Amino acid sequence: MTYFVRITPAAETQAETFAQWWRENRPAAPEAVKQELQRAKDILVETPFVGSPYRRTRIPGVRRIAMNKTPYHVCYRVNEKLNEVVIMAVWSAMRKRGPPLATR
Repeated sequence: MTYFVRITPAAETQAETFAQWWRENRPAAPEAVKQELQRAKDILVETPFVGSPYRRTRIPGVRRIAMNKTPYHVCYRVNEKLNEVVIMAVWSAMRKRGPPLATR
């Protein structure tokens, strides 16, 4: 079964911010963030439970998948009833705090 992947506006803004910074500061691989996010979405369509449970939140069912070529990760939740994966945050693993998790 395949799942629909939806990204919240807040997570989309985070991804764009990181992608812009990456393009400006990593000329050897300027599209790496964009490509890695697409790779994560492609994986989540087929295997939504691949990510590790993310326990730094009170929101139940949040999982995390690493974007391997960048220091970012994707936090998401799976809604099995709707066959939907909701990306709640795209966040730097280097930050000292967890991401704000947007559900909408």
